[in-house]
Amino acid sequence: MDTPEGDVSAIQSGAMEPLPLYVEREDPFRALLTRIAWSANVLQKNMDEFIQDEARKPIDRYPTGLNPLCHPSTPIKQGIVRELYHAIQRKDGEAVALLINNNLVTANTTSEAGKTPLLEAVGTKSVLMVKELLDFGADPNAFGVTNFGFSTQADRTPLMLAASMGHLPLVKFFMEECHCDDSLVAPDGQIALRLAVANGYREIVDYLPARRGGGFLRWKAQHQKAIQRIKKASIKIFRFFKFFLWDIEKFFLWTIPKHAIVKPLKRLCAWCWENRRKFPDWCKHQVQQTYPRIKRFSKWVWKGVKAVPRAAWKFSTKTLPRWIKKFVLWLWKGVKALPGWLWNILTKRIPKAIHAFMVRIRPTFIWVGGVVWDIILKTASVLHTAFQAVITFFRNLTLKDIWHGFCDLLRAIFITFPRTIRPILLAFSDALFDMMESLFGIVGEIIWAIIVGTASFVVCMVTYVPRKLLTILQSLGGSFSKGFYEVAVWVSPKV
Repeated sequence: MDTPEGDVSAIQSGAMEPLPLYVEREDPFRALLTRIAWSANVLQKNMDEFIQDEARKPIDRYPTGLNPLCHPSTPIKQGIVRELYHAIQRKDGEAVALLINNNLVTANTTSEAGKTPLLEAVGTKSVLMVKELLDFGADPNAFGVTNFGFSTQADRTPLMLAASMGHLPLVKFFMEECHCDDSLVAPDGQIALRLAVANGYREIVDYLPARRGGGFLRWKAQHQKAIQRIKKASIKIFRFFKFFLWDIEKFFLWTIPKHAIVKPLKRLCAWCWENRRKFPDWCKHQVQQTYPRIKRFSKWVWKGVKAVPRAAWKFSTKTLPRWIKKFVLWLWKGVKALPGWLWNILTKRIPKAIHAFMVRIRPTFIWVGGVVWDIILKTASVLHTAFQAVITFFRNLTLKDIWHGFCDLLRAIFITFPRTIRPILLAFSDALFDMMESLFGIVGEIIWAIIVGTASFVVCMVTYVPRKLLTILQSLGGSFSKGFYEVAVWVSPKV
């Protein structure tokens, strides 16, 4: 087939491939239906029957949970909704207009995830696409599902999403042209102003009016996360104490006696009762076999007694002297090799081990020294700032400046410095490994593995409960901090 003259614009349909060239010469709506049928893997005949159905209503949401065998139109409807959102993503206003004008969808048809077309358009940062959807009757105050990260979802209005993205033109358009309600509160308590503040968009914060709504819901959403962390930490603490104070004792005092003594004894008694008629014959047989068994045992003892003198003579005249000779030779070899071994240890292995230890540990100590010096400098800086503020009567410095310096000092002491403990322990462990390997070879590696494994286990057991308690305290602190912050927001909404 010859290619027609002129430029043929490529159809960009998201995950779909461009249409064949012969489709370009068709009616735009017909070409759109062909694309939808192709992407939804349905026959063109079924698509035509669906379009010609006079009782058909526009799709208001993505159809889910319907069996395609019982509802043949389900794949077609799903393909139409997907095409609507793909068209918005590629900013294809013509395709969006065709879908809405032909009564296939509305400007408020939600996606499979629950997102509205207007939210999708805001996500593309296309003002023209937003205006087109509004002209078709999209609700500018409707909530829809938006994604944040890989798994976090939240209900947002288009104004909220634009404010969280920092798109000032869209925010102004929604406020001035659409007269959107910026006081709407999301289920998690967020409003447009708080989303702009959280993401640091000061221009939008200054533009939006001051609002105080949603504080309790925001604290409640944060508090629920803290409660979940506290619950998990408490359950782990309970299981820890239950294992050491109940499970171990139960295993030794109940489980082992039950399965090693009680149950076997029970089975033995049951077997004896089942075989009680055979018991007299068994006793008679044992009595009859008593004398032959004593006779055989006496012969075995007499045979052993007769062999004792010969074995004792052989051991004292042959075996023991051979062992003594081997021990003396081994001891003499060790005494002769001792000076050389000590010289090797003192002149080669110990210096090598010390050098390996210092090479490993030196960078870590330099880094720790830098952290400690930084704490000293921050302390001096805070004292200098406070002294300068006092002698200048707070003309050049404010209490806020002193507070920021004090917070930096506390961060260095309680956050930065504690983080140096783990690198110190790791560096010391590596240095100890190099030293033990240099001194004792493979035996040193085994000793190092035993020491480190035992120490790690002991540290893990000793610090397990404190770490979980720290998680609980951090969660409570975060919840209280969020509560105080919401109080500050109520006093000054734009902080």
